[in-house]
Amino acid sequence: MKLRCLATALVVFGAWQGPAIAQGSIEDRLREMEQRIQLLERQVADQHRVIDEKNRQISSLAKKERGWFDSVRVGGKMEIDAIASNPSDGPSETDLEVGTVELGATAAVNDWTDAEIVLALDDDAAIVDTATVTMSPIDTPVEMTAGRYTVPFGVFKSNLITSPLTKKIGETVEHAAQFGVDAGGVTATAFVFEGGNDRSGKSRVENFGGSVGYSMKQDPVSIGITLSYINDIGETDRIEGKIEGDAADFDMVRGGAASLVAKLSGMTIIAEYLSAMDRFKADELEFKGRGARPSAWTIEAAYGFPVYGKDVTAAVSYQGTDEADALGQPDSRFLIGFEVGLDKGLALAIEWLRDETYDGDNESTASAQLALKF
Repeated sequence: MKLRCLATALVVFGAWQGPAIAQGSIEDRLREMEQRIQLLERQVADQHRVIDEKNRQISSLAKKERGWFDSVRVGGKMEIDAIASNPSDGPSETDLEVGTVELGATAAVNDWTDAEIVLALDDDAAIVDTATVTMSPIDTPVEMTAGRYTVPFGVFKSNLITSPLTKKIGETVEHAAQFGVDAGGVTATAFVFEGGNDRSGKSRVENFGGSVGYSMKQDPVSIGITLSYINDIGETDRIEGKIEGDAADFDMVRGGAASLVAKLSGMTIIAEYLSAMDRFKADELEFKGRGARPSAWTIEAAYGFPVYGKDVTAAVSYQGTDEADALGQPDSRFLIGFEVGLDKGLALAIEWLRDETYDGDNESTASAQLALKF
């Protein structure tokens, strides 16, 4: 009887203490697992610190071993032209010439500063065509450029050998400085320069201009629209060399330009208009007895397609000017041309153009060009 009571008591005690013992065992195991996890985390963190330190040492060593030449890129362009022309006032002519020679270099000075230098051959003499420093603070849409370069007045895009008439009148290479912003497909640029027509008789930075552009690309369509302004179109390379008289007496003649470049699959459409917004004085730049108000426009269509594995571009353009006879430009121009990409950086182009002068005469020119870029 006593044994039966003792057994019963042991059973009751075990049933009461079992869950507590089991609970204590689980808590101990969880505590042990947490300790192990913490230990592993400390080991992983130590390993990461060692890896980061090694990477830092390797990066520092690489920078020390890297020379200045690793941040410099050199490139160039050469164009050899064969020309046959039929002028209105004389016999036909042929010529073989090196039309363009350029050698340039760009350098990444640091993460936010680049430099560019381009030397060009002009009338058998080497000139500095471009020499700029561009600063773009990291993670900002701002860009600042200073030096000698073509200011952003006009766009002058073309797929033909001969530059468009808008470029003939509007290209402006100056010692200038500009500030630009590029945000979400919208760009805005403002520039200042001294210019060659010192109206005050003193050396002053008194010329300025700017451009606003919008670009959109959604395959297979892309569109770019640009509006630009210059406070004196008399400072463009072509007009500045043709203006007569004393620069101190010149009036500033404003200029404006608008361009459109649209692409759809292999088709490209280019349209541009550039004009003086006021008239020059008759003794500065004359047209039919009064002050000229020169302008130029171009419309071009080009289509690219493959032929036997080579990229071929066919282009046709119709261009014209108004009151630009004193600038040596035709009244109208028609062009057609083809370009074949022979290899990487090597292309062969042919072109035929016909000009109608302000006197009503017709002139034609056929050209072939071998262009090399590297």
